[in-house]
Amino acid sequence: MTKKHFIAIANAFRIELDYLKCFPGDRSDAAKDHLENLARKLCTLFKQDNSRFDSERFMKACGISDS
Repeated sequence: MTKKHFIAIANAFRIELDYLKCFPGDRSDAAKDHLENLARKLCTLFKQDNSRFDSERFMKACGISDS
């Protein structure tokens, strides 16, 4: 995979997480947690595929803070 693929995937995550902000509540929070966990799992796979992959940068691009 290349940088353009990682950017496209991060943009998809950002769009979904931004959309969930329109729906406050427990179900929305659970969906956000699920997306964040999925993004973290993808980071592991992406790092295996590309040793230069930057997980922190990807998570920020997804709209997920590391706090």
